[in-house]
Amino acid sequence: MIKAIHYLGDLYHMLVYRSLAEITSVTDLTKYAIMDVGLGAALFINEIVLLTVALSILAPPKESSTFGLVATLAFFMLAYGLNFFRSPVTSKMGLTVSDLVDPREEMLYAIGRLKELESSAPVGPEELNHRINESLDSFLFSVNGYYTPHATRTKRSLFSKWLFRRKVIGLACPLFQEVVMTTDLFPEAIAHEKAHAAGYIRESEAQFIGYAALHSDPKLRRLAYVQRLDMLMSAFDVSVEDCLTMGLDERTASELNLRNSKLDEEVRKNSAYRKVMNFFGRSTRSIMLFLFGQGNLDTAYLNSPLLIISAYDPPTR
Repeated sequence: MIKAIHYLGDLYHMLVYRSLAEITSVTDLTKYAIMDVGLGAALFINEIVLLTVALSILAPPKESSTFGLVATLAFFMLAYGLNFFRSPVTSKMGLTVSDLVDPREEMLYAIGRLKELESSAPVGPEELNHRINESLDSFLFSVNGYYTPHATRTKRSLFSKWLFRRKVIGLACPLFQEVVMTTDLFPEAIAHEKAHAAGYIRESEAQFIGYAALHSDPKLRRLAYVQRLDMLMSAFDVSVEDCLTMGLDERTASELNLRNSKLDEEVRKNSAYRKVMNFFGRSTRSIMLFLFGQGNLDTAYLNSPLLIISAYDPPTR
């Protein structure tokens, strides 16, 4: 039964989603973020959710309203959500994924690779975007055996400052093929969002595919290990200072400290009310991930992808 569901999901992606992505990728024609039309309202998504729940309790929706909701959900599922039923990327690649990793072994490996790549030349925004596109295409072709259209531009939102304060680094809208970033401090996140646009709905797979795409390009490989180390630090509550004692190079330490301090600085600017609403939003997001079988936020964004990454690029002494 599960194999049949995966087969249908794979067939949908190959025969339907690729065509939809090709047709709807018109947003590449403009450098402006079309998502901004809705992102302004999305800044108040937590309030909108609470208001919707309150209204549904006080005044249950009529049949027409219910139909509208069902139609909206159906459209989303048909346009993108059916990708959720695709075969796991680990199965397609024949990866054997363990149930756990050795934190210290993983940290030392990532730190060691970063030390080797310390002198790698920085890559500018345009070249970075171009290389991510090419590397992602190449990696996904090796996995699927066919090319998957996706957004080629990487855009900046007019609401970046406020979104960044809410720890939103990037967004992908596969319904009309657009990738929007809110900061230049996390360049590795571009590959993650483009993996979503290419039809990978699960966060753990998007994290892994982003890593694999970066790792496949010698000029971007250092970013892959920065991403890996950052995930390990978050998953196992390790500080930059701890990493320095394990041999982390000064270049990476400075970069991590800079982006952590910038993020903390912006988060502190949130009012007490906004901090409460952000907590509510993260809790809601975690519940939604759990309901769709992806675990909580840590599982979806850290623990599960780290297991896949370790199987793909195992630590060596």
